[in-house]
Amino acid sequence: MIRGRGIVLGLVASTALGVPAGAQQGFFLTAGRVTAGTPNEASWRFTVQRDLVGPLGVDLSFSQLPGGRPDEGELLGPGADLALFSDARGLPTVFVGAAAGIGTREQRRFWTSGSIGLRMPVVVLGSLRLSLEGRWRNITVPGRDGLEFGISLGYRVRRDRNVTRPESAGLWAPRSTADALRAGGIPEAKARLLSDVVATALEEMGQPYVWGGSGDGNGGFDCSGLIHYAYSRHGL
Repeated sequence: MIRGRGIVLGLVASTALGVPAGAQQGFFLTAGRVTAGTPNEASWRFTVQRDLVGPLGVDLSFSQLPGGRPDEGELLGPGADLALFSDARGLPTVFVGAAAGIGTREQRRFWTSGSIGLRMPVVVLGSLRLSLEGRWRNITVPGRDGLEFGISLGYRVRRDRNVTRPESAGLWAPRSTADALRAGGIPEAKARLLSDVVATALEEMGQPYVWGGSGDGNGGFDCSGLIHYAYSRHGL
């Protein structure tokens, strides 16, 4: 009963902690085994992933951990990990994080935890991922410092900054741009690509003019910055 409520609480709390749905890169449910203490016991964690800058991301989670024994009860609470290489394939994700919360029944106390570990995908089918995880956890509950192993199942949306957009993308219908280029004798492939570049530039309408701006976190563009941005989004 306690474990079931922990999973449900995790789903609700992690969704509340997460960022808007369009910005999320993944959701994962992790079933683990805490090897420290007697007896070894299961843990559960629901995680929402969000990319930050480059290979760096953040995992927001809600966990259920076993309390100290022989007392009864579980430890529930939110946590956050800074993760490196969550988007990489063939590389383990390295993470370091912290969590805190309260216990249930005889474990009714405030607890905190720090951890560090690795997570490695073992099965990748499109956006679906099955991963193995190892985490060293230091926790303010006697007898529970030690290793926690887990298996995670969920999905991960892979980023791709150089995907050519469909011809219909953009604020204004770029099909007319492609048609005009074709009518001018431009080959089909080039007409489609240039139409997509124009659509990308038009999507930035309303951005402020910033001297030297390239749209890379500085809040706007100058002329050459916008041109470079629009072409680079399509691999040029």
